[in-house]
Amino acid sequence: MLVHQLMIAAAVTLESFGKVLFNVFLGGVGLAGFILVGFGLSAAVFLAWARFRLPRSGRRSLLVLNLSTAVSFGCFFFALQHAAPAVVASLEVGTSIVAAVILVWTHQRSSLSPLRILACLGIVGGTLLLCAVEIGKLPAEAGPTMLILACVAGAVSGATSTFSAQSSKDLSQAGWSPTQVLAHRFHLTLLFAGAWLGLGNADVALPSASALPAIALVAAVAVIAPLLLFQLALRRCDTLSVMVCCAVQPLLSFLVAIPSPSFIWNQMTLVGVMAVTAFLMLDVAAQRGMAGSRRSEPAYARAELSAASGA
Repeated sequence: MLVHQLMIAAAVTLESFGKVLFNVFLGGVGLAGFILVGFGLSAAVFLAWARFRLPRSGRRSLLVLNLSTAVSFGCFFFALQHAAPAVVASLEVGTSIVAAVILVWTHQRSSLSPLRILACLGIVGGTLLLCAVEIGKLPAEAGPTMLILACVAGAVSGATSTFSAQSSKDLSQAGWSPTQVLAHRFHLTLLFAGAWLGLGNADVALPSASALPAIALVAAVAVIAPLLLFQLALRRCDTLSVMVCCAVQPLLSFLVAIPSPSFIWNQMTLVGVMAVTAFLMLDVAAQRGMAGSRRSEPAYARAELSAASGA
């Protein structure tokens, strides 16, 4: 379990680093052009890796994965255009955990331990505090309508990312390899980006040939490597554990922002980051303790538990 949790943390770290690379090297590249080229490159890499194979099982989960991926990335980029990245990230983390808890109760028909419920509530509370602090930093003249729409989009992005994770896990359980899942995940996303470019807006024009190496670099760091790590972790971790581990993102964003000349110290931001991180560590410790107790059970007890759950 710890290895897979570290995989998720590494994936979130790469995504955060990829955002920095995007701002440094691709500030003038339209988001639709980056999605079309960057995600198209990612799909091509995984298609070649999977030898263009499309398993017969799990087609419904594949449709849900494509739809949730397209909605998640579309809402995410819309939110980034009208709200601070910290607001979007906080909303994403909080709503993704809420959605994952709902999935546990409805999709998996299982209950959560009181300690895990406490950890989830603590993380959601910390992210809401961070979101409120970041919104409070916005200038008074900022348009409230677009900010509200951006917050809604950020929340939708977080919720749909949970459905993407669950659909990816369902495909893994249906026998799909990680590369096969990622090879066929972006079909609707690419159609969405192509339609966006078809509108003819200058802000969403195709990137120039000189920008292609930088796009390939950012796609490799922020898309290909993190998604592969996520998919490998999902083979052994439940969806809620993946979403909880993604809560390391506020801490990473805070640490990355400190060296910036524009960084402004805020005590409430530190409180929110520490709260999210503390409850994240509580959940990780609780899950490791549960895994250790299961391993220490006698073999006959595990067999009886397995038979009872199967019945």
